Amino acid sequence: MKILVVVESTGEKMKSIDKALNSMNDGNTYIIAGSGGHIMDLNKDKTLGVDLSNNYQPDYVVTPDGVGKVDNLKKQQRACSKTWIASDLDQEGEFIGWSVMKVLDLPVDTTPRLIFADTSPATLHHAAKNHQRLNLNLLEAQRCRRVADRLIGWLISGAAATVNDQLTVGRVQTMMVKAVIDREKEIDQFQKSFNFHTSGVFKFEDESLNAKLNKTFETLEKAQEFLGLCQKSEFVVDDKTERIAIGQPPQPLITTKLQSLVSQRLGITP
Repeated sequence: MKILVVVESTGEKMKSIDKALNSMNDGNTYIIAGSGGHIMDLNKDKTLGVDLSNNYQPDYVVTPDGVGKVDNLKKQQRACSKTWIASDLDQEGEFIGWSVMKVLDLPVDTTPRLIFADTSPATLHHAAKNHQRLNLNLLEAQRCRRVADRLIGWLISGAAATVNDQLTVGRVQTMMVKAVIDREKEIDQFQKSFNFHTSGVFKFEDESLNAKLNKTFETLEKAQEFLGLCQKSEFVVDDKTERIAIGQPPQPLITTKLQSLVSQRLGITP
């Protein structure tokens, strides 16, 4: 029988999959078709493309540049006995696979979904013989992400555009803005309190040493009492080490560097 295998991308990857699957000699002929990426998205003709009164249900439609792709997939589907999904292994790939099922009227629960991380013949043969089903958890993660884009990023972008019509804000930037605002509120609500630090300059052999006490005093009286003791005390330098220090300004933050620093210093995962 003829089996239509819908992959996400076009080009060389399609040729590799075509060659590998048709080398199995299992009596089937595999027709490889590419969706060319996304073919559905949230409806832009309606407010946000999300039904706020119905548990935030997304309203998906075929994109304008996806109409021709869908027509081509339907044409190839009519010439085949079965259809398999072979989109990429990530959230977007799972959504693209679901979109193909929707436009081709395929059942999500039973349509075969090929799982493979490379296009070698051995990997694709194993995937064809052990096909699975769409990962609904990854699908819901992608849907949630897109809804968050509309409910957060789009709305904030509208406000940002009033400042500069070139500004747009996505869900990630929006969370950073919220973090900054929350921090500003903490600063505004902060109750001032004072601690007293003490430091001194010690001179010896035509040199000087700056030193700072590694504790603070809650009141001025306690700090003055300590300084009074210092005036009557003798201080000894136990050791002296000289070294050359080279400093460089930090590099500008990019997303990965920001995530790494937050993970190291605050213990928050990306």
